[in-house]
Amino acid sequence: MEKSSKSLMDTNNPVDKSDIKINRLRNVVVIDKAGYLSYSRLKMSVPFGEFGSASIFRKGGLEVYVEAIPLDEAFENIPYVKLLKVDVEGSEYEVLQGLNKTLNHTEYVVLELSRKADDCLKLLRERGFKCRKMKFSGYYVCCKGEEVINLLFEAETLSLKLTRRFD
Repeated sequence: MEKSSKSLMDTNNPVDKSDIKINRLRNVVVIDKAGYLSYSRLKMSVPFGEFGSASIFRKGGLEVYVEAIPLDEAFENIPYVKLLKVDVEGSEYEVLQGLNKTLNHTEYVVLELSRKADDCLKLLRERGFKCRKMKFSGYYVCCKGEEVINLLFEAETLSLKLTRRFD
């Protein structure tokens, strides 16, 4: 990571925090809040042993309450965002609504869409993004330049061909 770069992690997950230390990451700011469309207190269900699958839409497992903020607040003093990754187990649309200002100065968005996919893609298109679905998952790659998105998919196709050769 460049010295001038900074990563933000929106997490209440202790595993993610330990990853920062294990990987000796610098310039990472941990925000102990969930991203959402508004200031809220959200009830999340965490499947036992699966911290990465916590969701406000899932039932069962450990129930925890987390404070949530619009992520525009977290990015308030960051003038440019190169890449934003959103993988929030069903809360994609609500998180994107809380990124209203930030999306205007974001170059790339990678997100997993599991709920309200059409609404999410419409919101991103309205901010100038072009999005394409990855071939092998529920992930989408969105960017503000068509040539970049075409290169990404050429690379993905080549990767899939190489993988098949070695299977």
